[in-house]
Amino acid sequence: VAVLARRIDAVAIDRRFVDAKLGRLNRRIAAAKIPTELQRRLRQRIARALSHAVTGRYTDANRELNAIARIIERP
Repeated sequence: VAVLARRIDAVAIDRRFVDAKLGRLNRRIAAAKIPTELQRRLRQRIARALSHAVTGRYTDANRELNAIARIIERP
């Protein structure tokens, strides 16, 4: 467990990390059949995540992307 915790701590949440995660989420969204209203909400959250990333708040951007991932995973 300690080794895993060190590996997690070593992951840099930076622009590259956020861009890669956003790309993965965009592909999942494009492949899914998502109702129009939910698409609108996801676009708003993606815009928020991008705003955070542009201003260098990568941890906040990552949190927003995690929230988006949870929404997409819901049945």
